Amino acid sequence: MTTYEFYRDVCGGHADEASFDSAVGAADTVIRALLYPADPDGFCGSRADAFRRAVCLQVDHTLEDPGRMRVRSESLGDRSVTYETEDAGEIFVKGVSVSPQAVLILEVCGCLTRWV
Repeated sequence: MTTYEFYRDVCGGHADEASFDSAVGAADTVIRALLYPADPDGFCGSRADAFRRAVCLQVDHTLEDPGRMRVRSESLGDRSVTYETEDAGEIFVKGVSVSPQAVLILEVCGCLTRWV
């Protein structure tokens, strides 16, 4: 599991510990989903560091703009709202926007096992 100390000291993260703690579990799940069927718990060396850095980048990505949704249309009668994503080119895993930098780190170290 990626620690707050790694996030702060190695990755230069700026979020406070409480914010990090609230986002790291979901970030870890998203990055693990990108790597499936590989198990990052078995990674060592540069691959383990790349995984932890990707989780940290995902934490920052999530905390910067957690929803990334905007209203595309709205109706007054019977109150209907339609949302769209801010960037149609974004990568989503399990409905969550993924940090492009995290994907790049995983790709460069050879961790990605499928097309994203």
